[in-house]
Amino acid sequence: MASEKIIPGSENFSDWYNQLVIAAELADYAPVPGCMVVRPYGCAYTWWCGDSEGEQKVKEETKATTRCIPRDQPDGVGSCNYCAEPATEKVYFARAY
Repeated sequence: MASEKIIPGSENFSDWYNQLVIAAELADYAPVPGCMVVRPYGCAYTWWCGDSEGEQKVKEETKATTRCIPRDQPDGVGSCNYCAEPATEKVYFARAY
């Protein structure tokens, strides 16, 4: 994969995303068609303000939705990864394939 050129995201977002994730060694293809196995360091939390309109816009733009809101939340406030408003919780966003 390292020798292959990654296509532009504007050309085909899904293929670009998969190529990028594999090239960055964040995940590997699973033996089950249509599935990927996320490596231990291949995911991270993202700050989210909890705004449902923002979540809908993320879904429209990236096809990703919130998948998990962990019970153990960090202390403090961050900046929402989408709208930059203050955010007090971290969530996992992911796409279904």
